[in-house]
Amino acid sequence: MKIKTSGKVLIIAIIIGAIFCAKVFWWDTRPKEAKSSTEIGHLALPDAPEASLKGNSTLLTLPSDEESVNGGTKITWEVMAWNAQFPLMYANGGALTTKGSLLDKAKLQVNILRQDDCNKSIADIVKFAQDYKKNPEIPGVFASYMGDGMPAFFAALSKELEPLGPEFQPIAFYAMGKSYGEDKVMGPVEWKKNPKAALGKTCACYLEMVI
Repeated sequence: MKIKTSGKVLIIAIIIGAIFCAKVFWWDTRPKEAKSSTEIGHLALPDAPEASLKGNSTLLTLPSDEESVNGGTKITWEVMAWNAQFPLMYANGGALTTKGSLLDKAKLQVNILRQDDCNKSIADIVKFAQDYKKNPEIPGVFASYMGDGMPAFFAALSKELEPLGPEFQPIAFYAMGKSYGEDKVMGPVEWKKNPKAALGKTCACYLEMVI
């Protein structure tokens, strides 16, 4: 049977497509042989001194579990799940302001919400600003963000707030703490005992942007 020119073109296209798919979905994603690691230098850091309550420090008591109704300024505070948020959690006594907490004594009613979507936080702040311009009595909206991510966060937020006027601009007013542990590579304990055991293994990585 004689194949027409159009048939030949179709067969060639199918072959090329099969080769391309094989390259993209198999060859490019196949397990690769890991190379030996090379030490280019090392740095020895001294141990940091342990924190203490000596001097002018005061041991504060834990706030109660009873929800506060102090009639103060209402605020919705959006945060991500990050250890740096603990000072805020302590100051508020929990997700909702509790009696005897620092924020209760400051006559604030804070509702702490977990919000991992940065775009949603920006949208909520913009919505608050739009509503506040019409009614200054509405509850406030805050959002916590990682310090080195603030320039990009503020750039996006400022652009959305610009139509409301120059008085509506974001301000960073508080740094609540820092976190240890999230920003690291996590793997089996065998990798820590013998780093070469990690050669060829796969790690899942992601960037967490919070304050």
